[in-house]
Amino acid sequence: MSGSAVAPRGGRTRTACDLCRHRRIGCDRAKPACETCSIARVPCTFTPLAQQQKSVREQLAESRARVRQLEEALRAERENRLGRTPPQETTSFLETPRQQPNAWPAANSLLESHSLDAALSAFRWHLAFCGPCAAPFTSTPSFYSTVYDRTGFVLNIDDFLNQLAYSFKLQYPAHPTKGIVPKWPSKSLIQRSVEYYENNRLYSIFPVVDFETTPIHLDPKVLNHPENPTNPASYACLVALTAMITRIRGHEAAFVDADPDAYVQAVLTLLPELVMDNTNLMSLETLVWLTLYIAPLGQPQLAGMILAMAVRILYNMGGNRHRLSHETLEQSRRSQHVRALFWLCYTIDKEMAFRECKTPLINDADCDLDIPVTYVSISSDSSFFPRPLSSQELLFPSDLRLAIIKSKIHRLLYSDDGIAQSEARRIQYIRELDEELSDFMSNFPVICQPEGVLNRTVPDFMLHDLSLRGVNIHLEYYHCLAKIHGASNAGGTSSPESWPQLPSSVELCYESARSTLLYISRVRHLVGPETFWIYAQFILSSVISLFWHLITTVPHAPTFEADLQIIEEIADMFTRMNGVDQEGSCFPPFYITEAFIQRLVFLARQSLYKSVSQ
Repeated sequence: MSGSAVAPRGGRTRTACDLCRHRRIGCDRAKPACETCSIARVPCTFTPLAQQQKSVREQLAESRARVRQLEEALRAERENRLGRTPPQETTSFLETPRQQPNAWPAANSLLESHSLDAALSAFRWHLAFCGPCAAPFTSTPSFYSTVYDRTGFVLNIDDFLNQLAYSFKLQYPAHPTKGIVPKWPSKSLIQRSVEYYENNRLYSIFPVVDFETTPIHLDPKVLNHPENPTNPASYACLVALTAMITRIRGHEAAFVDADPDAYVQAVLTLLPELVMDNTNLMSLETLVWLTLYIAPLGQPQLAGMILAMAVRILYNMGGNRHRLSHETLEQSRRSQHVRALFWLCYTIDKEMAFRECKTPLINDADCDLDIPVTYVSISSDSSFFPRPLSSQELLFPSDLRLAIIKSKIHRLLYSDDGIAQSEARRIQYIRELDEELSDFMSNFPVICQPEGVLNRTVPDFMLHDLSLRGVNIHLEYYHCLAKIHGASNAGGTSSPESWPQLPSSVELCYESARSTLLYISRVRHLVGPETFWIYAQFILSSVISLFWHLITTVPHAPTFEADLQIIEEIADMFTRMNGVDQEGSCFPPFYITEAFIQRLVFLARQSLYKSVSQ
């Protein structure tokens, strides 16, 4: 070894090398280097415990330099093993907190959206909640046995995805695999993003930052760097806003060179500091920006964790309650902004819980659910079509009234109390919720009525004018319909021989699946890498529901070929989108989804052949 275990005069023998001692792990003291140093490919050294010749300041400086060297070597080795590009600059955690933010665990870091591993993880997660009758796969074990009985083939999701991953690597050996290196945006980019947010009145859709309410955001000192000790939350909020703007408008010349994922990764390193002050408005705004950014990336676990932090701050600030009017104008404006943040968190929370079949973070009983007076009318064209945004009108990414309906669906039908209700009471709830959802839908503008969209009386060029919000409302409507009537069988699978007391509910579940897929095929121009995970569960749950209908009704269903053609069209849509880019790669989620749907098409065909041959 470059150094041995030396017993200093009057001291004791060192039992661990410098690296093992720093990492607080056992050292095997092997020669010429211990196992830890061998893996890190660094010299294995033992520094005496007592250093009589040097001052404490000198010892500390040397220790910092040595630890920094060892950390860089370990980081480089780890990145090399993972096939990633190591960061260009590294900083020791021994430096002051303002110079290096508290590290956030790697498991909670942002995943590269074009990574195959990230795509497989997200796909598995979404698939777990896409079982027939709006129930997760985990609660429908009969699904797999029925597939085998009706088709003669085993559908093993894990084996299928593992084989798919192997095929992908063979087909796209040059597919890039990289980590996301934290990076702070330039001051000029932050300023351009803030100007874009303000000039285009994006507060109407994303009411996260009200610069009139919190002018400290625009303090020139804040824009420099998070080293500024006055308010790191304000800087983090501006960086998160910059990431959001540059992601959704990255094709514009002003933002073309931006790296939004890197900016979000940088903000994630500040999370421990942000949550320390649980009544800080700017911390709340930052967390909301992060949730809005991460949720559509197919990483719901991380988004849900950050949303939980935001909801905690929101409750501490009293945002769940509508304040009385005994306030100054400035206080009233701030209260309205906090309430807008509440409704934004409310809609995200209800949608995420709705998709996961879990209890929401926000309990309606603890909240005042009065809709903001400036909220858009449901019959307004601006709910569905792009219009110049107004600072006097709140839109939000989705409809607040639909979020309230989702909350009722969970509480009355899918919560523990709802499931425990008698069958008669559950049927009553299903009918009442169906009527409420129908009333909500009946207020859509005439050209946005679902019937007109599906029977093609509404021309394609009108659908091309739909906003992302308008598409989301339609798809969420179909999803709610499936959830309501899927509860008629208590979340389990059913077949024509075992339909519940509401056979119309079973048909409505499959009709909502057909409608969703037909709708997706008509708005496929809005399905891309940036929006895929927003629509993934709608698509997957509808494909599986319609597939289930096919294999359990053959040969009784006269619509078998038409229904199968709908699924095939969705598979073909992903085949067309799954193009190879100039680097010889593709978007992994498209590749996985296409292969999975094609597999279901094959199994559906086999069920027909088997039924005919018997």
